[in-house]
Amino acid sequence: WFVENSAAGAAKGQTFTTGSLKVMLKSITYQVTASQKAEPTKTYVVRVGTVFSTLFTEVHRETATQTFTWTGAENMTWHLTTPVLLEANTVYAMDVGMTASTSAWQTGIPYINVGGNGYAGGARYYSGTSGVGTPQMTFTTTSDRIFHLDLDYLPHGFQLILE
Repeated sequence: WFVENSAAGAAKGQTFTTGSLKVMLKSITYQVTASQKAEPTKTYVVRVGTVFSTLFTEVHRETATQTFTWTGAENMTWHLTTPVLLEANTVYAMDVGMTASTSAWQTGIPYINVGGNGYAGGARYYSGTSGVGTPQMTFTTTSDRIFHLDLDYLPHGFQLILE
């Protein structure tokens, strides 16, 4: 997972399905494999979108800068500056693409851990090149990324007004 014009440089993602209530998505976490690290400074684009078949429709995008070393087996977390309201009973996708690095690939490429195909509500995918995701998603159905979403449920009857 490094910024380059190939599948290795694709935005790396996971689809997921929300439950019966609206939720606020506050952060996205991937686990890095034990043998890898990532030296600073790297720039990432985090996207959130809805999914229909193999098409991603973006609903939110943010850029983040890594200014410290992520070591192997750590969790890489991107806290959203603006939390995203997700509708109930909807298939969403989130991906992270590395768009720039001031350190060479020899200083560490953050490989993302995958597990079994145990998450029935989603699938692992990649999209685009050079860290820039596109509407087209390519799925890998044999395993899921090891990921965590920080979600807050909205109280029943609560309306969120974003200005």
